[in-house]
Amino acid sequence: MLFDLMKADKKLTQHCRFDYFPAGPQLSCAYKRPSSRKIAAVNSGEIELALFEHGQVLFILHKIHGLEHWSDCSFSACLDPESSTDWTDLLEETNTNLKLTVTLTDSDTNVVKALRCIELPVNFSIALRDKLSAQLERPFSSETYKQNLLDCK
Repeated sequence: MLFDLMKADKKLTQHCRFDYFPAGPQLSCAYKRPSSRKIAAVNSGEIELALFEHGQVLFILHKIHGLEHWSDCSFSACLDPESSTDWTDLLEETNTNLKLTVTLTDSDTNVVKALRCIELPVNFSIALRDKLSAQLERPFSSETYKQNLLDCK
Protein backbone atom coordinates (compact mmCIF):
# COMPACT_ATOMS: atom_id res chain seq x y z
CA MET A 1 0.00 0.00 0.00
CA LEU A 2 2.90 2.35 0.73
CA PHE A 3 3.83 2.63 -2.93
CA ASP A 4 0.37 2.67 -4.53
CA LEU A 5 1.31 6.02 -6.01
CA MET A 6 4.06 4.37 -8.05
CA LYS A 7 2.01 2.58 -10.70
CA ALA A 8 4.19 0.93 -13.33
CA ASP A 9 1.73 1.75 -16.11
CA LYS A 10 1.68 5.51 -15.45
CA LYS A 11 4.44 8.07 -15.86
CA LEU A 12 4.59 10.45 -12.94
CA THR A 13 5.14 14.11 -13.64
CA GLN A 14 7.29 16.30 -11.42
CA HIS A 15 5.26 16.82 -8.28
CA CYS A 16 4.91 16.12 -4.59
CA ARG A 17 1.93 14.47 -2.99
CA PHE A 18 0.85 14.03 0.63
CA ASP A 19 -1.07 10.93 1.73
CA TYR A 20 -2.03 9.45 5.07
CA PHE A 21 -1.87 5.67 5.21
CA PRO A 22 -2.45 3.31 8.15
CA ALA A 23 1.35 3.24 8.54
CA GLY A 24 1.35 7.05 8.86
CA PRO A 25 1.76 10.15 6.71
CA GLN A 26 3.77 10.02 3.49
CA LEU A 27 5.26 12.78 1.34
CA SER A 28 5.99 11.43 -2.15
CA CYS A 29 8.05 13.51 -4.56
CA ALA A 30 8.61 12.66 -8.21
CA TYR A 31 11.34 14.28 -10.31
CA LYS A 32 12.58 13.52 -13.78
CA ARG A 33 15.98 11.82 -13.45
CA PRO A 34 16.79 13.22 -9.98
CA SER A 35 20.46 14.06 -9.52
CA SER A 36 22.60 12.45 -6.84
CA ARG A 37 22.41 15.80 -4.98
CA LYS A 38 18.60 15.65 -4.93
CA ILE A 39 18.68 12.01 -3.79
CA ALA A 40 21.10 12.93 -0.98
CA ALA A 41 18.84 15.85 0.01
CA VAL A 42 15.90 13.52 0.55
CA ASN A 43 18.03 10.90 2.31
CA SER A 44 19.71 13.26 4.76
CA GLY A 45 18.83 16.94 4.16
CA GLU A 46 16.95 19.24 6.48
CA ILE A 47 13.18 19.07 6.06
CA GLU A 48 10.89 21.88 7.18
CA LEU A 49 7.12 21.47 7.45
CA ALA A 50 4.18 23.73 8.19
CA LEU A 51 0.39 23.55 7.98
CA PHE A 52 -2.05 26.00 6.40
CA GLU A 53 -5.78 25.51 6.28
CA HIS A 54 -8.22 27.24 3.94
CA GLY A 55 -11.82 26.08 4.15
CA GLN A 56 -11.89 22.35 3.49
CA VAL A 57 -8.30 22.19 2.25
CA LEU A 58 -5.33 21.41 4.45
CA PHE A 59 -2.04 22.40 2.84
CA ILE A 60 1.09 20.58 3.92
CA LEU A 61 3.87 23.10 3.31
CA HIS A 62 7.29 21.54 2.88
CA LYS A 63 10.85 22.45 2.10
CA ILE A 64 13.46 19.76 1.58
CA HIS A 65 16.75 21.63 1.54
CA GLY A 66 18.71 20.75 -1.59
CA LEU A 67 15.62 19.43 -3.39
CA GLU A 68 13.10 22.24 -3.53
CA HIS A 69 12.10 25.64 -2.26
CA TRP A 70 8.90 25.87 -0.24
CA SER A 71 6.14 23.89 -1.87
CA ASP A 72 2.74 22.61 -0.82
CA CYS A 73 0.44 19.62 -1.12
CA SER A 74 -3.30 19.89 -0.68
CA PHE A 75 -5.03 17.24 1.38
CA SER A 76 -8.37 16.32 2.86
CA ALA A 77 -9.18 13.27 4.94
CA CYS A 78 -12.62 13.38 3.30
CA LEU A 79 -11.50 13.03 -0.33
CA ASP A 80 -11.77 9.26 -0.51
CA PRO A 81 -15.05 8.18 1.09
CA GLU A 82 -14.46 4.62 -0.14
CA SER A 83 -11.16 4.44 1.73
CA SER A 84 -10.72 1.65 4.24
CA THR A 85 -8.71 4.00 6.44
CA ASP A 86 -9.88 3.88 10.04
CA TRP A 87 -9.19 7.48 11.00
CA THR A 88 -10.29 6.92 14.60
CA ASP A 89 -7.32 4.67 15.32
CA LEU A 90 -4.90 6.82 13.32
CA LEU A 91 -5.84 10.04 15.07
CA GLU A 92 -6.40 8.65 18.55
CA GLU A 93 -2.89 8.96 20.01
CA THR A 94 -2.43 12.63 20.72
CA ASN A 95 0.94 13.01 22.42
CA THR A 96 3.16 10.89 20.22
CA ASN A 97 5.40 11.78 17.35
CA LEU A 98 4.13 10.77 13.94
CA LYS A 99 6.62 9.16 11.57
CA LEU A 100 6.65 10.76 8.10
CA THR A 101 7.83 8.64 5.19
CA VAL A 102 9.46 10.72 2.45
CA THR A 103 10.08 9.20 -0.97
CA LEU A 104 11.77 10.47 -4.10
CA THR A 105 10.81 8.72 -7.31
CA ASP A 106 12.24 9.04 -10.81
CA SER A 107 9.22 10.18 -12.84
CA ASP A 108 10.66 8.59 -16.02
CA THR A 109 11.01 5.09 -14.58
CA ASN A 110 8.83 5.12 -11.43
CA VAL A 111 11.84 3.78 -9.52
CA VAL A 112 12.11 4.93 -5.91
CA LYS A 113 15.50 6.66 -5.60
CA ALA A 114 15.28 7.74 -1.95
CA LEU A 115 13.27 6.57 1.03
CA ARG A 116 13.45 8.12 4.47
CA CYS A 117 11.43 8.03 7.65
CA ILE A 118 11.58 11.06 9.92
CA GLU A 119 10.03 11.60 13.32
CA LEU A 120 7.83 14.68 13.37
CA PRO A 121 7.88 16.97 16.41
CA VAL A 122 5.09 16.33 18.90
CA ASN A 123 3.57 19.80 18.38
CA PHE A 124 3.39 19.29 14.59
CA SER A 125 1.98 15.77 15.07
CA ILE A 126 -0.74 17.09 17.39
CA ALA A 127 -1.60 19.94 15.01
CA LEU A 128 -1.84 17.58 12.03
CA ARG A 129 -4.04 15.12 13.93
CA ASP A 130 -6.26 17.97 15.18
CA LYS A 131 -6.72 19.41 11.67
CA LEU A 132 -7.55 15.99 10.19
CA SER A 133 -9.99 15.24 13.03
CA ALA A 134 -11.69 18.60 12.46
CA GLN A 135 -12.00 17.83 8.72
CA LEU A 136 -13.77 14.56 9.48
CA GLU A 137 -16.24 16.26 11.83
CA ARG A 138 -17.36 18.90 9.28
CA PRO A 139 -19.64 18.31 6.30
CA PHE A 140 -17.63 17.83 3.09
CA SER A 141 -18.41 19.03 -0.42
CA SER A 142 -16.07 18.30 -3.34
CA GLU A 143 -17.30 21.48 -5.07
CA THR A 144 -16.39 23.58 -2.02
CA TYR A 145 -13.03 21.81 -1.79
CA LYS A 146 -12.29 22.65 -5.45
CA GLN A 147 -13.34 26.26 -4.90
CA ASN A 148 -11.12 26.50 -1.80
CA LEU A 149 -8.19 25.27 -3.93
CA LEU A 150 -8.92 27.89 -6.60
CA ASP A 151 -9.11 30.60 -3.93
CA CYS A 152 -5.48 29.91 -3.04
CA LYS A 153 -4.03 30.15 -6.55
